[in-house]
Amino acid sequence: AACQVIPHPQRKNWCTSPAKMQAANSLDDIVDALGDDLTGSYDTSLGDPNVKPKPPPAPVEDPAGRSETTLRITFPAQQQFLEKLVVQVAAVDGIADATQPFANFSSASAANREFKCQSDPKTATSMDVVGLVPGTQYCARLVVTNPSGTSVGANSDILLTCPSPPPAPTEVKEKHGVRSLGIAFPAQNQRLIECSVYSCPAAEGTAGLDSTTLITSAQAPATCIGITATNLSPGTTYIHRLKVENVAGVARGEPSQPMTTLPLPPTPVEDTTKRTSTSVTIAFSPMAPQVVTKLEVLVVDAPKPSKANFDAPMKTYNVPDPSNASTFLLKDMPSDATFCIKLKATNDSGSTLCKDALVVSTKEFAPVEKDFSSFMLEMPKVEGKKTLGRRLSMRKAKPKRFFYVLDGKLLTWFDEPKGKEIGFIHLGKVSEIKSDETRDSTMLELAIKGQPSILLQADSTDPNVTSVQLANIWVDALNYALDPSCPAPVIPDVMRGVVAPPTQAASAPKAPSQQQRVPSAGPAASTPAPAPSVPATVPETAAAEDGEGFDEFEGFGTVEDGGEEFGF
Repeated sequence: AACQVIPHPQRKNWCTSPAKMQAANSLDDIVDALGDDLTGSYDTSLGDPNVKPKPPPAPVEDPAGRSETTLRITFPAQQQFLEKLVVQVAAVDGIADATQPFANFSSASAANREFKCQSDPKTATSMDVVGLVPGTQYCARLVVTNPSGTSVGANSDILLTCPSPPPAPTEVKEKHGVRSLGIAFPAQNQRLIECSVYSCPAAEGTAGLDSTTLITSAQAPATCIGITATNLSPGTTYIHRLKVENVAGVARGEPSQPMTTLPLPPTPVEDTTKRTSTSVTIAFSPMAPQVVTKLEVLVVDAPKPSKANFDAPMKTYNVPDPSNASTFLLKDMPSDATFCIKLKATNDSGSTLCKDALVVSTKEFAPVEKDFSSFMLEMPKVEGKKTLGRRLSMRKAKPKRFFYVLDGKLLTWFDEPKGKEIGFIHLGKVSEIKSDETRDSTMLELAIKGQPSILLQADSTDPNVTSVQLANIWVDALNYALDPSCPAPVIPDVMRGVVAPPTQAASAPKAPSQQQRVPSAGPAASTPAPAPSVPATVPETAAAEDGEGFDEFEGFGTVEDGGEEFGF
């Protein structure tokens, strides 16, 4: 019978003599043309084209080819006369049954991908799967086809793409503090295990971001939408960068726009040598190098800081050259009154008050002249029995206020400092200086031989020295002038016109209190009573509280300052 021979494309040496095959007229002729081994025309070790290929083993990933949108899938060469090899990738995130990622596989779905091998399917050993979603879990498998059919391979382990670079963070000004900055950004998800903010002064540029140490980490990396960058310097401009990480890799974002912490103004001190009845001069450390656009002096008509309301000040003064100013004169103040003063500093991020209030009085003050000097009141002296009528008479009598100066043994009094002389007395005529033995009185009495005594009341106009202290200094000074063997008086430096230096705006130590500015005590018999401590300070403005209210943001991560206090 007629016989047609169709050579298989995969056969080796499909016949020993093509001419014999063309001339064959019988089966014997065909056998003669093919040779002795009719089945050896192809290599059975590479598979059988007449048999469907075996299911491929589970592919594995090569981490060297991993990125936020690419996975490199590797597998053994399949051979088996393959005509086609396909890698299928299915997203595991969001499916009902993660153990069956290909249950409803469709390459038309955005979550799934199918990639055909473009090289020889028999010898290919890897393929790059591209166009994937960053930070997403996938499962991969092989699908192979030869002339006899198609086989589906085993599923790979769960694979994960790297996270994508996060966007530059933005600032949340209402969350800024003097040593912290509120930073916001979209939730990254991407199965993150770390979301961190790196910060450096803007002057250092991105080089500083590359070399800086970790600033703050989010507690919930995948869902966090904001972080408080802490332990920063007041009034300083910073840039920030986000770093995110999952088990597949790390990504760093672009630098942020500059952000500035709130300024921290210093607590002022008074230059008592320049005080008048209608003006006060304050001194303070310059704000530089802090970023400050405005510096104001707020004055509240209150004798104690606890009663001061700086939200509604009596007077507000603008300080020229806010960065470099170190003194300021407050003019047109009401006379004979006591006030509380604070500095308020402002920049683009907001405003902050200094922590402690300065208490001042518009009572004219003059530094010590000669051996000692101050204002005192000459009290009327009523002789005889202290009946009710005499007591009422004393209350109606007005004391006279003079400026007393002690020079050696001469005590002179004037209507005002360096003013008109009113009277004098030589201490040789004084038999005794009388005062309260407990040294807790403002009164002293000069007993004069053969004449009525002079009753004086100390009237301190120095905010650093109380009237009781002043009376004790006068008693010691007069006794020392009468008898040099008595203890010498201890006169505080501030009474001699020595002004305590102002505190640094951003330094850690606290500003000295009024008590700290009075020199330490000497011997008990000649030491003025301790100055009263500074009254309770007014709480800072809300703007200066670092990170307060951040828990209002869902997923907002915060980190504590580790107990370190503000540098007031």
